[in-house]
Amino acid sequence: MPICVAPGMGLNAYFAYTVVGFHGSGLVSYEVALTAVFVEGFVFIALTIFGLRQWLARAIPASIKLATGVGIGLYLTLIGLTYSAGIGAVTGATSTPMELAGCHEANKDPTTGLCPSSDKMRNPTMWIGIFIGGFFTVFLMMFRVKGAIIAGILLVSIISWPRSTPVTYFPHTELGDSGFDFFKKVVSFHPIQKTLNVQNWSAGSYGGQFGLAFITYVHEI
Repeated sequence: MPICVAPGMGLNAYFAYTVVGFHGSGLVSYEVALTAVFVEGFVFIALTIFGLRQWLARAIPASIKLATGVGIGLYLTLIGLTYSAGIGAVTGATSTPMELAGCHEANKDPTTGLCPSSDKMRNPTMWIGIFIGGFFTVFLMMFRVKGAIIAGILLVSIISWPRSTPVTYFPHTELGDSGFDFFKKVVSFHPIQKTLNVQNWSAGSYGGQFGLAFITYVHEI
């Protein structure tokens, strides 16, 4: 019986974009959110040891299990299509929930974040994501190549490393320079200085927000 579970990307996205929020704009601080994850781990271990995990899994209707998987998949797809963590094919709109994007970052409206019609679907980084990260990966999977998804991710990453190309992840800007300086330290040793100390156990002051985060994490069981 397992006593641990590999990270679920849907749960990671919920943690980052809903509970903690972009730059800490969510319901609770990241310290309290990590505390909820820590407590949920003990609950998961207890349910596994006493055999309740299987009972809970069987008690959930199959339709809800399938719907949950589809919902998480669509959520991750939307994140992958946005600018914040994806290829920038769509963006939030005003008259509709979202609209077609794919323009260069410099041409986005600074107020609304929308793309001008003349520059939509012209960002080369978007096409790299579609053809290399998408079609190339699917092509490898069709021929049952082991590590197809990793190969697609690795190829897109390598293409984005050189700083002199229009698809670079590290442009010669203040943000790009900062990211590149951090990237150069990727193979250096970073000692773990905070593990349990980063947690915040004042969950009572957050009331329902902590409970909501905790219940959502437990659903991964």
